[in-house]
Amino acid sequence: MKLKVLLLSVFVMVISAISAQTITSIKDSLSSQVILDDSLSYQADSISYYMNLQQLKLLGSAKILYGNSTISSDSIYINFDKEQSNAMGKVVMKDGDQLVIGEQVFYDMNTKTGYVLNGASQFDLGFYYGSNLRKVGDKVFDVDDGIYTTCDDKEPHFDIRAHRMRIYRDNMVVGRPVFFYVNHLPVMGLPFAAFSIRKGRHTGILIPEPGYNPSDGKYLKNIAFFYIINDYTDITTSFDFMEKSGWRSEIDLPYKKRYDYDGRLNTIIRKYINGPDVYSYEWNFTERHNQTFRDKSSLSINLDFASSRQVWNGETDINKRLQQSITSSISYRKPFNSSTMYVSGSYTDDLINKVKSITLPSASYSLPSKPVYELFYTPSDSLKKQDLWWKNFSYSWQGYATHIGQIKEKNPSFSDIFYQSSRDTAGVYINEHHSGIRQSVGLSWNKSFFSWLKYGTSFSLSEIVIDRDKFNKKLAHGYSYNNSHSLSFSLYGIRKFQKGSITAVRHIVTPSVGYSWSPDFSKENSDLYSFSGVSVSASKKASSATFGLEQKWQLKLRSEKPEEKKTLNDFIVLRSGSGYNFENKNKPWNTINHSLSLNAGTYEGIIKISPSQSFDAYQDPYDFNINSWRLTLGLGISGNATYHDYFTREKNDFVTKKLFALTDSTGIQENIVESIEQLNKLEQPGNWILNFSYDYSKDKINNYNTTNLRSNAVMKLTTNWSLNYSNYIDLNKHELISQTINVVRDLHCWKLTFAYSKSADFWDYRIVLLNIKLPDSLKLQTTDHK
Repeated sequence: MKLKVLLLSVFVMVISAISAQTITSIKDSLSSQVILDDSLSYQADSISYYMNLQQLKLLGSAKILYGNSTISSDSIYINFDKEQSNAMGKVVMKDGDQLVIGEQVFYDMNTKTGYVLNGASQFDLGFYYGSNLRKVGDKVFDVDDGIYTTCDDKEPHFDIRAHRMRIYRDNMVVGRPVFFYVNHLPVMGLPFAAFSIRKGRHTGILIPEPGYNPSDGKYLKNIAFFYIINDYTDITTSFDFMEKSGWRSEIDLPYKKRYDYDGRLNTIIRKYINGPDVYSYEWNFTERHNQTFRDKSSLSINLDFASSRQVWNGETDINKRLQQSITSSISYRKPFNSSTMYVSGSYTDDLINKVKSITLPSASYSLPSKPVYELFYTPSDSLKKQDLWWKNFSYSWQGYATHIGQIKEKNPSFSDIFYQSSRDTAGVYINEHHSGIRQSVGLSWNKSFFSWLKYGTSFSLSEIVIDRDKFNKKLAHGYSYNNSHSLSFSLYGIRKFQKGSITAVRHIVTPSVGYSWSPDFSKENSDLYSFSGVSVSASKKASSATFGLEQKWQLKLRSEKPEEKKTLNDFIVLRSGSGYNFENKNKPWNTINHSLSLNAGTYEGIIKISPSQSFDAYQDPYDFNINSWRLTLGLGISGNATYHDYFTREKNDFVTKKLFALTDSTGIQENIVESIEQLNKLEQPGNWILNFSYDYSKDKINNYNTTNLRSNAVMKLTTNWSLNYSNYIDLNKHELISQTINVVRDLHCWKLTFAYSKSADFWDYRIVLLNIKLPDSLKLQTTDHK
């Protein structure tokens, strides 16, 4: 039993010295074997046990096995009296999917210390090597002449080296001094460094980002600490120091619980230096919260408050840097079978004009269109199947209530913001508030005659009650109604072809006519305010007709395979329409509108082409001149490029499973391409996309025209180089309005990105060196903007 315990201790303790995760397979050479109970066994070419010396020697392909755990080496010595073990030669220690390799292993069970000579192991996120690996504590190991890398090549593209390195298992690696090597060339050195090797989220210090730009001068950004609160929440506190423009502090707290809620709280405080002895303190507070309840209702909160626009000076995001107003909102949505209740509120701060507006509360409830007869009784199944004319009557209803306010007071009070209106000495509103309710009722009837003629009519009534009218009459009331009719049908024509790529063309012509009428409400409703959806018609009598003609051409294409059907629906669509106002005696006809679109589909071959075209024109109905038009052309081209990797690199022992295989000249020759078949195996696909959009518009009445071109390119230039480019060009002014360039270099374990953007007078560039396996631990970045 003592033998069993000691043997078990050897591989359990030694494996715990340095652990990693990988999977390997080892050939067994069984000439001698002893099997004990509990699946414990040891084997070797020669096994010697010295009873007097209390020693066990396993020589030649020695191996100790226990369950999923093994220790393999050229020889293993166990001294039971001193409780020491020694493995020599090519040592491979494996426990499940944990693996460590070395040339010699020592372990003392009394002191619980051990070390590996010329050892190597693998973490989840990388590999490490050392001339001497020592266990000095529970999950704490020292490495002499340590090398750490995430590159899985036998000759790594990069590595981090330290004369003395300490590894805290599943936590971090600390070294001093530390040198960063690229292709065996030292590029950077630090007297001390620490980086995380933990899985997933974990508390720690983030790497700062040094840099320089004209507006901030020298800076050190993202001096940050990341702290995990629980499984759903963490917090990051960061500090930026800018030589010229001051400092900036930020707290960021995201949270998320799947299927329940998610959100983010963010606060920024900034000292902004405007000049010598001139500075200001700016702040910004944002909160985003979304929550779903068990009754399928949902709550959404969006809070955004800021002292001024200066808090975003220097932001690389152009939308944030140029935003002129911020909005906070809250909304609640509650479904009731087929209807929905919606309650919301919003607050907008115009940071340019110093005007605030509020909508609180705002509530709506709507009933979708339903058959009228369902109001009186529940129909039987047989009635539902009958086509009766009175079954086509449908109704709908919507209720809406709101309060709005516009505040121009520089320092408004609570009452100024939420309910109180006030005027200046000239009688002009400084703070203006309105509230009211509106309900709308609709009744419609639709019917198809002769199975081809579609007719529809509808009647709608709107009614409002508001807090006051323009003469300050309280609880003012108003209503309006209108009636409309529509009539349409479609004609079909088909032409078939025996030859060519087109087998058939279908032409669809759909004429339509409509009529709408509403009485004169100019007297009854002229004194009523109209605001935020609470309104009724205050127009004079209206009586008008609309006319439309839609034409579609659809194609059926010939296919090599009869079972495949290729069609181009709506290949050409031409729409024309106008209107006639019966109340306008001078020029009753409205502008004639035309629109033409060509949907040519997608053509796939060596490359993929996706064209699109549209044309809109507006024609005077009396002289038939085209007063304005717009032409839009689009073209998308994409395909797959083939690249070749001529210089493949051999992977390390953990990947190849060779485990200390000797390198010789034959290993180099294996990577040389000698045939077309070998070359084809090295091909790697890479996508490229080109998009172009041309837009031309002209207005003869207002005497202006615009012409612009937008383009975007996403392409993989080589196996390791890729480019993303976009621009916006004003062809009238021959001016490049904006452009962005992103160049990405794949460095195997690293990715180098150069990003440049320019819009008007603002430009910005950023260079980021990112380790793709340790994105949060190893990232070097510099930015510049003006």
